[in-house]
Amino acid sequence: MKISNARLANGNLVNIEITDGLISKVDKATAGKVAEGIDAKSKLLIPGLVDLHTHLREPGREDAETVLTGSRSAVAGGFTAVSAMANTNPVADNAGVVEQIYRLGKSAGLVDVNPIGAVTKGLLGEQLTEMGAMADSIARVRIFSDDGKCVFDPLIMRRALEYVKTFNGIIAQHAQDIHIQQYTGTELLNKIKTDIVAGTLANPYLDLVEIYLKPMLIHWAMVEYLPFMAYTMANKGIFKHSSENAQNVEKNEVDFLIEKQRYLAQNYTERFINFMTYSGNTFPEYYTNTNSDIFPNTDSNYTGWVI
Repeated sequence: MKISNARLANGNLVNIEITDGLISKVDKATAGKVAEGIDAKSKLLIPGLVDLHTHLREPGREDAETVLTGSRSAVAGGFTAVSAMANTNPVADNAGVVEQIYRLGKSAGLVDVNPIGAVTKGLLGEQLTEMGAMADSIARVRIFSDDGKCVFDPLIMRRALEYVKTFNGIIAQHAQDIHIQQYTGTELLNKIKTDIVAGTLANPYLDLVEIYLKPMLIHWAMVEYLPFMAYTMANKGIFKHSSENAQNVEKNEVDFLIEKQRYLAQNYTERFINFMTYSGNTFPEYYTNTNSDIFPNTDSNYTGWVI
């Protein structure tokens, strides 16, 4: 097969010949008339794109998307491989479901569909899945994620990282959403994120972020960070920092610091909930969550039973 008049990323115009699925020849093009093959007409020629975060919804939400329709959209946009998130119904938390998604991708035959396995069963954050079984399945899963639910338990996260190390797997984590999205809901948080990226965040959303959300995020981040601050996670394992002049603190001291940060985070969270109770109508996205979106949690009780 021959592709003529294709433009490379460096601006050069080339003719390319492909033999047995491999590029066998590259020549300088002159933008002349093409007698055979494909005339790219100066369109940009790049390697196939890879999307590491797609929601193909199948099984369970075929009304929204299927592996076939998602594959069609991907190939139309220049993607040759996509990774399908685990928040299907049933959840892709076992070899059977990831193999089903893999087979659907093969059947569609348009792009490589690589299932992402769940880190915890049912995306509940409580018990690790059999990631090894998914890795050994015909789907050969190598990426694991609980998607927007997040792995919130540091011990479970550590065990997951150690687990995937045995087969060179990857844990993908939505670390920024765990303590914020459950109170803002999906739509409001997405609105804020979009405006921040675009540089268009303005009042009343700017005040909401600066006065209410930022203090919450700072202290919840400290709650998550403190158990890990003494460790470094690298390709060859998990290592603990040490210093000749340093003195290790006791576990009860670290627990005290965590609880102190948790107390501050909970107070700022309660302040946000109270504000939204009386001012939520100012932010229409707070009330427009649907289907699989996360709806705002308006419960500020952190202490158990209250009489």
